[in-house]
Amino acid sequence: MKMSNEMLTIEVEKTLTELQNKHAEWDKQQRYADTLLYTLLEGCLDFYYFVRKDDRYESAFKSVCDFKWNGRTTLTTLITKAVFGAKAKKGYAYAKALAEAVRKEVGLNGNVGMAQWLKENGGVNGVIRNEKGESKAKAERDYQILVGKNSERFGVKSKVAPIHAPQLAEVIGDEECVMLVERNGDTDELLVKWMTNSDAIKDSMYEGLGKLTMGKEVYREKRAEVMAELEQEGDEATQEVLEALNAVKSKVAEAEEEQALAA
Repeated sequence: MKMSNEMLTIEVEKTLTELQNKHAEWDKQQRYADTLLYTLLEGCLDFYYFVRKDDRYESAFKSVCDFKWNGRTTLTTLITKAVFGAKAKKGYAYAKALAEAVRKEVGLNGNVGMAQWLKENGGVNGVIRNEKGESKAKAERDYQILVGKNSERFGVKSKVAPIHAPQLAEVIGDEECVMLVERNGDTDELLVKWMTNSDAIKDSMYEGLGKLTMGKEVYREKRAEVMAELEQEGDEATQEVLEALNAVKSKVAEAEEEQALAA
C-alpha cells in the first residue's frame, strides 16, 4: 500500500523523534560519565597537591606504585596510572590534563576547581588542545570580541562624542564599518582614506576594545552581571528562533494537509 504524503510525514517525524530521544538518552549518560570522570580527576589533583606538601608523602606514594616507572616519570603520570590503571587507554591524556591543571594552579588561590575547569574548557581533550595554545587562544579572542561589542554595558564609554555627519551617514547606511580617517589641519575636515565592512577587521577592532575594557575596574565590577544578562538574552533569542521554526513547520503541515484533502 502506497503511503500518502501526510503518512510519510508522520512516519518521518516519528523516526526523527525516536532518534532524538536516543541521542538525548546517550547525551544524558555521556554527561553523567563526564561528571564522574571530572570528579575523579579533581581528586587526582587534590592528591597531587597533598603529596607535594612533603617529600616524605611523595616517597611513600612512589613506594606503593606497583607498575614500571623511572626517574623521568612525572608525578602526574604516576598518579593517573595509579588511579586509572597503568594500561588505561586514555591514561596519557588524563596525565597531560592533570599536568596542565597543575601548571595553571587550578583549585589554588581562589581559582576554580578541576571539575569546573574541565567543563569550561571542553573536557580533557579541550584542555590538551588548549595546552598547545590553539583553542585557548581562540576562546580568549572570542571573549575579548564579545566584551568589545558590549563595552558600554560594562560601563566603558567612548571618549569621542557622537559626530553629526550626514554625508558619511548616507554612504555608510545602517551597516557597521571601519574607517581610516585623516584630519586636514587647515580646514579641520576629516578625510576618509579608506573604509570597509570586513568582519575580520571589525572583529580585530572589537578585540582591541575588549582588551581595553577588561583592564578597567568597572569591568571587573560588572562582568558577572553583564555576562548573566547576555546569556539570558541568548536563551531568549534561541527560544524565538525555535518559535519561528515551529511556525514554518506548522505552515508546511497545513499545506500538506490541504493537499491531502484535495487529493
